[in-house]
Amino acid sequence: MIGEEIPALPRKIKHVINRPLEIEDLEIIFTGAGSWRLYYSLLLSTGLSCIVLANLVHWNIDRQRGAIRLPEGRTGRFTLIRLTRQMMELIPKDRLPSESLFPALFVDVEDESIFEEELHSKLGEPLDYLQALLGAADRPIASLFSFTLTHRYLVQNRDSPNPDWQALLEKANEVLRYPGEPMVLN
Repeated sequence: MIGEEIPALPRKIKHVINRPLEIEDLEIIFTGAGSWRLYYSLLLSTGLSCIVLANLVHWNIDRQRGAIRLPEGRTGRFTLIRLTRQMMELIPKDRLPSESLFPALFVDVEDESIFEEELHSKLGEPLDYLQALLGAADRPIASLFSFTLTHRYLVQNRDSPNPDWQALLEKANEVLRYPGEPMVLN
């Protein structure tokens, strides 16, 4: 025992999963998005968190103004997050106001501890799908928050003459199918 070497545990390699998405990532994600296309598109174009987006109902969609309407606490006021015409066309029209925009993710539970547990388990589905798409293409993994980070970087650098940012903005517009209408950066 004395003088014996203790075997070292293997070092864990940290993966940065909350990272901005790159042009190649956007191509891969939106080519294979399938049923998650609207969800991923809204994450990228609005910058909303995946939790807020998962709990939107059709009442939150203001078709007259072309925006998502989010209540501000208990004040009765609303924040409007503008959407492009093409994005509004992706959102189904003939639904009840109380119907969820994303039924597979929606959680309607009063108990906050159950709500968070249930929501995080449901958010695993689009996250696993996203990571499978990127993994199949040998790209670094990303999280759902990566869409929000990418949106923030696009907003901060929209007027930047940097060709890399302009290329990323053009790719975001392309994958979100805004050929004649630029992405609305709120």
